[in-house]
Amino acid sequence: MTVLQQQNCFRLRDAAPPVDSSRRFDVMLDDATAKARYRFTITELRELAKKLKLPEDGVTTPSGDRVDRVEALAMLCRRLSEPSKLLTVASEFGRGTGPYSRVVKKKNRSASR
Repeated sequence: MTVLQQQNCFRLRDAAPPVDSSRRFDVMLDDATAKARYRFTITELRELAKKLKLPEDGVTTPSGDRVDRVEALAMLCRRLSEPSKLLTVASEFGRGTGPYSRVVKKKNRSASR
């Protein structure tokens, strides 16, 4: 294995950075900041979630990641609002890149139907 690494046949993945779970989605976010981050206010996200008929009990991915419907919509809007690294946007919601990506992927698929 060492020989293969030395010959640049493959490389081992870097360890995943730690997740700062103290950072969470803030439903009390002021309108100006919400518009800048998600392109919608929190009130507009709530209304949009109702109009899109997102489940009231939240969004659950096949892997068991569970997120409130407004937060899931905010995650999708944040991801689509500007080009950013996945780690950057996942960290804003206090989630790892895997769970964040699965939620956004599920919401993106359901929104396009």
